[in-house]
Amino acid sequence: MNQTGTTVRIVSASPRETEEAGFAFAGQLGPRAVVGLYGDLGSGKTCFVQGAARALRVEGQVNSPTYALVQVYQGKRTVIHMDAYRLKTPDEMLHIGFEDYLAEEAICFIEWADRIQPLMPADALAVRFKAIDATTREITY
Repeated sequence: MNQTGTTVRIVSASPRETEEAGFAFAGQLGPRAVVGLYGDLGSGKTCFVQGAARALRVEGQVNSPTYALVQVYQGKRTVIHMDAYRLKTPDEMLHIGFEDYLAEEAICFIEWADRIQPLMPADALAVRFKAIDATTREITY
């Protein structure tokens, strides 16, 4: 569910359309937000964040933070992009400063948020990705 209390469902036929969905989504965010991204490998989470970052005027390439765990980008607003895929327990996210990142005046996108669900703030937004076929994705929030 989004901030207006309604559910948005988007069917994307390409990575570019998934980026555009992220671009539109970012336009609805306030100065500070935590966004949990849920979906299997290759379902479009990083493409979505790339579009959101473009909307927030981040310059340069936005990459998946799977190995770095966290990437911080400066734009119109600070964008913090996290990835919990490699974590074995939610506590591992705490060891990299999760709470400090959430305290920043920033938009935080967290891929694989289901892996750290006990740590997710109650007011976090959820964006869900489902692969329909090789190129089609269903995105809901």
